Amino acid sequence: MATTELEKAVEKFYKYYVDNFKTFEQAADYFKSLLNSLISDDCEIQSIAFRVKDKEECVSKFKRKYLQKIEEEGNSYEIKDYITDLIGLRIVCLYENEIVKVEEILNKNFKVVEVTDKIKSLDSTENQFGYKSLHIDLKLNDERKKLPEFKKFADFRFEVQIRTIIQDAWSVLDHKIKYKRSIPADLKRRINRLAALFEIADDEFYNIKIGTTQFEEKAKSESKPNEPLNVLSFLAVASDNFPTYQFIAYKADGFVHELLHLKEDLTKKELSDSLKENLDKVKKYNSEIVSKSPANYLNPYTMIRHCLYLSSSEKFSSLLFLVQGQSFDEWLARQK
Repeated sequence: MATTELEKAVEKFYKYYVDNFKTFEQAADYFKSLLNSLISDDCEIQSIAFRVKDKEECVSKFKRKYLQKIEEEGNSYEIKDYITDLIGLRIVCLYENEIVKVEEILNKNFKVVEVTDKIKSLDSTENQFGYKSLHIDLKLNDERKKLPEFKKFADFRFEVQIRTIIQDAWSVLDHKIKYKRSIPADLKRRINRLAALFEIADDEFYNIKIGTTQFEEKAKSESKPNEPLNVLSFLAVASDNFPTYQFIAYKADGFVHELLHLKEDLTKKELSDSLKENLDKVKKYNSEIVSKSPANYLNPYTMIRHCLYLSSSEKFSSLLFLVQGQSFDEWLARQK
């Protein structure tokens, strides 16, 4: 049986793919590092990932999208010339407004070959929701091509998908739904409603971010010493007293909630005064117990607990475990 032109083209593509696979992986990894260095400092991103498209997927895509037209026109072809996303990278942003920032950075640093904006196409419809993503096909620009480290990948084209965490989650789940084109209308409607909820979630997370930023700015500008403690005034006091320690916001938030549960009118001034009066003593205690057992080292949160305990052992007794309180009390007794 004679070998068809398609079979010859597939065989040639497979050979090209296998011969160059390691180079494709190297290029993808290099592009990932480059994107990370360009984007991470200016944009809030969750992750950057890469993949080299499976050779079977490449051939399947070629047959589905291009083969019929090529055969109708009678043109000669090579499959590799039609697979523009052989090297693919995905940038997952925290918020939708970050997508525009990432796009601007890519436009400045690469040669843009093609753009597929699935965000605008969906936003322009009234009754459709679902898979959103910005796809940009890129090549190295002339300046980067001249650099020795890029010589090996100078002519490679690669696709970058940019989406939010919510959009990425929807994409993953959406691909798990079977028979979307053949299912009954009521199931299609339920999928559409779910997609709309994902869009609402994306918008609301961004609105919450804006609201949180406004809360932070207002709290900083209007903070008064005698107002009840909040997470921002706590961080201000704690950072002043432990300047080399990196306080994580969500942990600080939980800690403040614990303090206010014990004393709901605890103020920034009270916390500050407690540290000013007691921190040196607690640090001395810390250094002495560490000399006996490094495992008992008190971190800044635990030092703050001990300082408040010294301010009012009755009010803040539950801040220390029973063994901690007994050990501290025994040490205090020895200091008299």
